[in-house]
Amino acid sequence: QQQQQQLSAGRGRQGVGSKQDVLETAPGVLSATHPIQAEFIRNLVDSSLDDFRFSLHRDVQSMHLELLRQFQMQKNELQAVLDATSPNAALLRELERLREENRSLRVKY
Repeated sequence: QQQQQQLSAGRGRQGVGSKQDVLETAPGVLSATHPIQAEFIRNLVDSSLDDFRFSLHRDVQSMHLELLRQFQMQKNELQAVLDATSPNAALLRELERLREENRSLRVKY
C-alpha cells in the first residue's frame, strides 16, 4: 500500500512515470522471480512505455498541426473580411482624381 501511495504521488508530480519509476514500485515482485523472468518483465514494461510515449508524442504532434492549420484558416478568413470591408486602392485613386477635378472646377467657375 505504501508503494502504491508513492507511485500515485510520483505520478502527480511528473505525469507519466519513467520506466525506472514503474520498476521501482514493485521491487519485491522482480526479486522474487527468476532473473530471466525479471528481464522479460523489464523488457515488456520498457516496450509498453515506449509504445505509449510514441503514441502520445504522435497525438500531441497531430494536435499541434491541427491548431496551426486552424489558425491559418482563421487568418485567411479574417484577411478576406478585411479586404471586403476596407476601401481598396482603386477606389482611393478614383476619390483623389475626383477631388482634383473638383478643385479645378472651383478655380474655373
